Amino acid sequence: MSPASSAPERRLAHLRWLAGAAIVALGLALFRMQVWQGRTYRRLADANRIRLIPWEAPRGRLLDRQGAVLAAHRTVYDVAVIPQEVDDLTATLRALGRLLDRPESALRRSLQARRTYPFVPAVVAEDIGVHQAIRLEEQRSHYPGLIVRPRMVRSYPHGDLAAHVLGYIGPIDREELSRLRPYGYRLRDWVGKMGVERRYDGRLRGTPGGIMVEVDHQGRQVRTLGERPPQPGQDVQLTIDLEWQRQVEGLLGEQKGACVVIDPNTGEILAMASHPAFLPEDFVTGTPGARQRWLKDTASVLVNRSVSAAYTPGSIFKLVTATAALVRRAVSAADQVACPGFVRVGSQTYHCWNLDGHGPESLREALRDSCNVYFIHAGRQAGAEALADWAGRFGLGHPTGIELMEETTGHVPRPGRVTARRRGTWFEGETANLAIGQGALLMTPLQGAVMVSAMANGGRIIHPHVVVRVGTDAPQASSSRRLFVPSQILATVQEGMRRVVNDPQGTGYRAHLEGVVMAAKTGTAQTQIAGRPHGWFVGFLPADHPQIAFAILLEHGGSGGALPAEMAHQLALHWQSRSLGAAASTAIAQATAP
Repeated sequence: MSPASSAPERRLAHLRWLAGAAIVALGLALFRMQVWQGRTYRRLADANRIRLIPWEAPRGRLLDRQGAVLAAHRTVYDVAVIPQEVDDLTATLRALGRLLDRPESALRRSLQARRTYPFVPAVVAEDIGVHQAIRLEEQRSHYPGLIVRPRMVRSYPHGDLAAHVLGYIGPIDREELSRLRPYGYRLRDWVGKMGVERRYDGRLRGTPGGIMVEVDHQGRQVRTLGERPPQPGQDVQLTIDLEWQRQVEGLLGEQKGACVVIDPNTGEILAMASHPAFLPEDFVTGTPGARQRWLKDTASVLVNRSVSAAYTPGSIFKLVTATAALVRRAVSAADQVACPGFVRVGSQTYHCWNLDGHGPESLREALRDSCNVYFIHAGRQAGAEALADWAGRFGLGHPTGIELMEETTGHVPRPGRVTARRRGTWFEGETANLAIGQGALLMTPLQGAVMVSAMANGGRIIHPHVVVRVGTDAPQASSSRRLFVPSQILATVQEGMRRVVNDPQGTGYRAHLEGVVMAAKTGTAQTQIAGRPHGWFVGFLPADHPQIAFAILLEHGGSGGALPAEMAHQLALHWQSRSLGAAASTAIAQATAP
């Protein structure tokens, strides 16, 4: 071979070698893709070819004790656009803005924010109303790529009624998602944020379903491969009575505070009101501004004042002081204490609300008159440890166990639990304050209702609850526990409570109603704002066979014997009218029975 011919042959050999190497490399790559990693690429291809469209489950309803709907779901209509099918996107959005009376710029921003895969509808307007939906459907043939589709949202037909008990729902946040992901929650789920919606979210939300569709290389739907219908959430029936709830919320009006009406024998909450209230539906279909208004409200609208706020109880705590002093025999029912209008404890002078004094007072009279001098004497005789111990027995300083997760425990000061800053010192003046419900003592209105229920039912601490049934299951409530207070002591305290309302000298006489015997205790708790105390009124009726117990708390509402007592009078009227109506219905039924 000549030198001239050897160079081309070498180049040809190199090309053959490179071609062979390329073929081998290509074969190895094909082997890796089709054999070694075949399953991986097959899954990726299927993921591009097959898509799962989520199918949301209807959320379970919230019902009152008679079955009236307190929360359900309703159908709203959203407008979506498939950009790839729109001939003139700008013209379509402009026309849509005119039809919906919404800015074109807002529709375009929504489209850009929600645009995902090709041929996947992007929502540009939510909750347009049924009349607008019908008008768009009539004109949809003129606007290809435009879709009107229904969607279920949470609905609260009674507005803000029982809002703090029901709660509200909202988009799941990162912390909730990390905690709830193992239970099947997803990024775009809505979850209960407070109240019953939060406590029973797992039962209310149901099980989502989905539709599996096959799409082509451009993302167009080719066929439906299968579907799994969602499983609706379970209904939750509450102990709340819609009529009682309307009554107590109407009585609160615009006054900040709370009112709890409870069955003292079973612990069923008939009404639980907290004001100011909010609109739960604003968190579902309201504007971002409406939601932020509630979240940033300076009046603490989202606080359930019945269970989440603790207040100084004032003189309603004298029920505990009376019980502790009688059980420990620190005083007897017949003992009298002279009230000159003040009492000195060490270097401190404590005044009775009646600066002229009540004169000699027995325990029943001291309850009727809410005499500070008498109960400071009784509390000091019983001792601070006994007062704190009996406060705990009545449920103060502990959760009641109600299903609402927002419950706070309040606080009962004890001589053995003073702070290090105090160096373990408990002053006698603190015992005096504790005896009349002042100082560091804090309790919730629900705890007040449980406390007074024990006076009504013969000395049992009931377990308050707001849920009757979840689906077909009745939650097992905790059993009540006994205080083991002798019956004669309970009778003495109950008699004093009757005098509060039914004796013209009683501090709660404004609650008096002819034909209904109520037993109650007023409370006026001093606050940091001089001259603006919290007003309390707790009681039960009828006194001989109690059917309801209640606690009323008005923030800075003045004396408990004023507006709170008048509200209690209205509660008694409502109970009386319902009792007479029920009796009449029974009589008619008996008269017409065959």
